[in-house]
Amino acid sequence: VFEAGDGVEALELLKANPQIALLVSDIKMPRMDGYALVTAGLEFKPDLKVLLMTGYSQDPPPHFLKARDIQILHKPFNLEKLCSAALEMTA
Repeated sequence: VFEAGDGVEALELLKANPQIALLVSDIKMPRMDGYALVTAGLEFKPDLKVLLMTGYSQDPPPHFLKARDIQILHKPFNLEKLCSAALEMTA
């Protein structure tokens, strides 16, 4: 498990650690939002699994989310739901 303070740092971690199989990220972040992070991450790691979180359920997701198996958890959610989704995506 790696922790990043923002999207730019998360992208650097993805590039430096090719063994990462699942990206769990908030959508609203400083310097690079979750959508930009996912787009950049998928460019060099197309098989990356993605689980996004948001407290802004009114925002419509971009089209690329529908084309891939990218899940969005809407806040608030419990840790059990996060763990279950992560396990299902990486099984």
